[in-house]
Amino acid sequence: FLTTIAGFMVPVIGSERSGRRVYDSFSSSPKWLRETVLYKGEKLHEVDAKCLHPNLASSIYGGSGEMITHEKIAKHLNMNVKEAKIENLSFFNKPINSMKKSPLFEYYADNETVMLNNILADKSKNGYKITSVRMATLEVKVMSELIESINEKEIYCLYTFDAISVLKKHLNKSIEYMNKALKNNNVNTIAK
Repeated sequence: FLTTIAGFMVPVIGSERSGRRVYDSFSSSPKWLRETVLYKGEKLHEVDAKCLHPNLASSIYGGSGEMITHEKIAKHLNMNVKEAKIENLSFFNKPINSMKKSPLFEYYADNETVMLNNILADKSKNGYKITSVRMATLEVKVMSELIESINEKEIYCLYTFDAISVLKKHLNKSIEYMNKALKNNNVNTIAK
């Protein structure tokens, strides 16, 4: 890893364009490697939100308020869930022309018309990267609230942008507090 070849990467707060995400050796590592990290010999467990990116977009851009899931999208478009999930990870970051070519465009046009129109208007006015900036900013707000809440309960974690890793004994409490942070920020999804 380029980020860890010379040793551990000192945590760095990203720019406004990244939503002020924190980058370090752990958050910059691939998931398979993060899953091998132990704390005092104990495995860590990841807590993240189901289908976070589309639900962040829904919160920001006036979505219907219904929880968006990869399963709903896959069923609507007659595609497999893995394809829907992969496409959802990049859909909102694309330029308008690329969004319109995406298989997901049909789903959002049919089911989240107001949200989609607001995203397209924002991209037209402020450039296509604005959606990513707004979503990353809300993600950081949710995660900061979550981490502050669990730290007050003396639950500590490792952070990875839209997820945290905790000891098994802290898993249920961490899920509970992530759900509170999501709800407090009008992001209609659940922790898993």
